[in-house]
Order: sequence, then structure tokens, then C-alpha cells
Amino acid sequence: EEFRNRMKKAKSRMHQINLEFANLNISSPDAVIRLETIDLTKRWIDYAVALDCPRVMVNQGDLAPAVRQTAIDTLKTINAYAKTKNVFVTMENRNAPWEVVVGIITASGIRANPDCGNFPDNESRAAGLAAMYRLTAGSSHVKHIPEKFDTAAAIKVSKDVGYKGIYSIEAS
Repeated sequence: EEFRNRMKKAKSRMHQINLEFANLNISSPDAVIRLETIDLTKRWIDYAVALDCPRVMVNQGDLAPAVRQTAIDTLKTINAYAKTKNVFVTMENRNAPWEVVVGIITASGIRANPDCGNFPDNESRAAGLAAMYRLTAGSSHVKHIPEKFDTAAAIKVSKDVGYKGIYSIEAS
């Protein structure tokens, strides 16, 4: 409550909570780890509600072919709970080709959190961002890596498909 009040006083708000819990992820081959991931994610969905935060982003793990259906099933469980709380579950493009990530997002009913820095080249970035921006709940990660790609071109892709959400700048 104190944190929420401080955000209001600062005329700010939280837009997404990133849930990267070390080795806890949706695609773990270990059923116990997946159950722990589900339980902890549900707890953080409740925190998101308390903080008036509309989104949580899950840790997808490695998304190896052998665990993709498991990841989808785990996401469906998490998403069913999140929907009862009016919270969006998101996942960014990482640890698998963007086409695989989009397939998992679509099959599980969650939303995308496009990350323009997580593509191997400009051609896949343009195609992947166009697909992912259509699946968002209004949040995107942006990395400025001028030696790797044109950030303005990545943002143009989002505008071309009608994205009107938040660009969260990642820096290291």
C-alpha cells in the first residue's frame, strides 16, 4: 500500500512485473519446478492486482522442442488464473526463434512482449516484430544497440501495425 501510494504521489504507475525467478520457468522438464513456477506466478499476479499493474511477464526458460507443449499447458494454467484477476500474462521473444515464441503465445492465449533486441538479424526482426506487436497487451521492450540494428526502424514496424502501447527501454 505504501509503495502504491508513493507511485500515485509521483504520478507514476507500474506497467509490468517481470517474473524471472532464477531457474523457475514454464518450460522446465521438472514437474515440481513448473508447479513452483505456477504457484509463485499466481502470487505475483495477486501482487500485480494490489499494485494496479496490468501485466506480468513470465520466464519462458529454454523452450526446447521437447518441452514446448508443457510450456503451453503451464501458460494456460497461469493465464486462466490471471484472467480472473484482469491481469495479462506476457512473454518476450527469447531462447527460441520468434516463430516458435509466437506459436506458444497464440496456443496458450497469453500476450506478447516484443523485444526488438532479441532477434538475430534485421529481416527476422521486421517480420517477428510485426507479428508480435499484433499480439501485445500494450508493452514492449526496446534495446538501443546501434551497432546491431536500427532502433527507429524497429519502432516504425510497431507503428505500421498500429501498436499504441508502452516502450520500456532496457539498458545495461
